[in-house]
This record gives sequence, C-alpha cells and structure tokens, in this order.
Amino acid sequence: MPQPLLFYSAQFLEHQTAGHPESPDRLRHILNTLDQADLFSRLPRKEPDPIDLALLYRLHDPEYVHMLERFSREAGEVGQRIDEDTVVSTGTYPAALKAAGAAVDMTRAILDGPYTTAFSLVRPPGHHAMPTHTMGFCMFNNVALAALYALEVMGLKRVLILDWDAHHGNATEHMFYQDPRVLFVSWHQHLNWPGTGAVTDMGVGAGYGYNVNIPLPRGSDNGDYLTSFETLVTPLAARFQPELILVSAGYDAHHADLLSHMGLNATGFSLLTEQVMKLADRHCSGRAGFILEGGYHTHALALSVLGSFQTLMQEQAVPVKEPFMSPTPVVTHETLHELLAQISQLQPLLRSHL
Repeated sequence: MPQPLLFYSAQFLEHQTAGHPESPDRLRHILNTLDQADLFSRLPRKEPDPIDLALLYRLHDPEYVHMLERFSREAGEVGQRIDEDTVVSTGTYPAALKAAGAAVDMTRAILDGPYTTAFSLVRPPGHHAMPTHTMGFCMFNNVALAALYALEVMGLKRVLILDWDAHHGNATEHMFYQDPRVLFVSWHQHLNWPGTGAVTDMGVGAGYGYNVNIPLPRGSDNGDYLTSFETLVTPLAARFQPELILVSAGYDAHHADLLSHMGLNATGFSLLTEQVMKLADRHCSGRAGFILEGGYHTHALALSVLGSFQTLMQEQAVPVKEPFMSPTPVVTHETLHELLAQISQLQPLLRSHL
C-alpha cells in the first residue's frame, strides 16, 4: 500500500501574519514533529502548482481575486488586516494560490493513482473563504475548489466533505447548499464563531438533505466525536455512496487550543482519521484527501497532525503521548444522545431515499 502523498510548499511560510494565531509557526511545528517521529523523510512529497485561475473563478469572483492580489502586493512583508480577523501580507496571494492548487493537485493525484490518500499541509486555510470576500483567516476555499475539480473536471458524481474543524465550515456550506453532488458534514462547537451551522440548516432545493451540521456542546471529547461519527456519518455515507472523501482537517477542537473549548486530543484525531479511512475503503476504493484548516496551539496541532499521519501510514492508530492535562468531561450522554437523535429525525437521507 503506497504511503500518503504530502503536498507542501515553503511558500506557505511566506504568508506572514505578525502576532496572529494563524502563523507560519503552525507549519514549522508540524514539520519538525513529523521529522522527529521519523515520518517526514518517508513521505512521498510534491510541490503544488498555483491553482488555475479559470477554476478559481468558478467559485471566487474575479474582482475579489484581483482585489486580494493588489492588497497582498501593497500590504508589506509584515502584513495588514484585510478584515477584522484576517491578516494579509506580500506573500499571502502567492501562498493562497498554491494552497488552493495543492488541494486540486491532491485530488487529481488521488483520482489518477497510484496514491489513494494524500494530505495538503497548507496555509492560509480555506473553509471560511466566501466567493467575494475573505473571512476567518481564509482567502480561497481550498476544499470547495478540490470538490469542484473532482466533479467538473474529473467527472465524479458524488463527493463527501467532512469538516471536523471546531468552527463551522460556513463558506463550504454556502457553496454547495443547493448541490446534491456534495454531501457536506460539519462538526463544530455550538455557538462558537462564526455562529452558523444549525442542525436545521440542511440545504435547499436539490441540495436539501445534503448539508449536515453537528453543533456539538462545548467540551465534547473523543468519545462524543466517535459516537456522532458512527451514529450519523457512517449511515449517511452508506446512503450517499461517495466516490471521494475530502476532509477539512482542522485541529482546533483539541482541548489545549486557543480558539475553542472542545475536548479532543491527538488520539481522538487519530481515531477520526481511522474512521474516515474505513469509510473510504468501504465506499470509494480508499480515496481520501485531507486539507489542513485550523489549529492554533502549535504543539497540540503538531501532535494531532502526527496522529493523523501515523494512522494514514499505518504506523500506529493510537495513542500519541501528550504533555497536556486531560480535560474533565462535561458533556453528558443524554445531551449528546438528544442532539444526535434530533439530527437523525430531521435528515432526509437517514429517513428515506431522496
């Protein structure tokens, strides 16, 4: 079985965000941790190409793309805020083009073979990037562009996007809200920024039922995520029969993270990765691609990404040793059961064929 293909570029470090939690140190810590674990040298790697602008314009307004290019060019090496949360510097636009390109190149590599799994270790992240504006540290929606490429260039009919970032993948939801070719599932901390992602937001028109939000309570831990996966995602995937799985792999649901209040640890991310691969093996010949999103405690982030890679490389499933105190569980079984029951009752894919 071939190792997962890693897409990475040193250009991602040129997206400078002085003093911002979404910093180049995130990738540096990940790379160092993979190297110390003797994994990095054994991973096949590919330098991504910048995304083709014609594909980029399919999701992002050309005027927005041109504005971001100008703002980036004039922002200087240290960077300036382009919105209340997002910093842009001279290196941002080229890095964003390559981040989106990595997601697309990854998808092509998975579908063409011989690789069936790949990981795009990118920044800036993408799942909050709207068609016409930046949002939440994101410039271009990497996972949405990868899905669009799979559908409209590679000829797939069904793509499953799983977003386990602690923040709702609002822009990805927006882009496929009417599209039954994409089943979008987002776990996120209930009422955390950006405040979207209600269980009743299930898509519209032909896309009704193909948008699934799992707004977990604050403090949800490994067991809560795995229970929700087995209760909801496994049967949803069985109904949907995806030809490719793409993961918006945010690691900010780790209990040590700075921007959320969830209870996962690195072992939990290993186990989630394992569940994704079980679905991929069952439904789409093992084809699954992972794209880095959030994660802002650099040590916790690096260990969590290591956990995913160890699972993908079949080095070990778990556990990853962590120097962090484990949180006290705060979610009761009854609370989680009620949430999952509500979603199950609402979702058409779980009640009948659409």
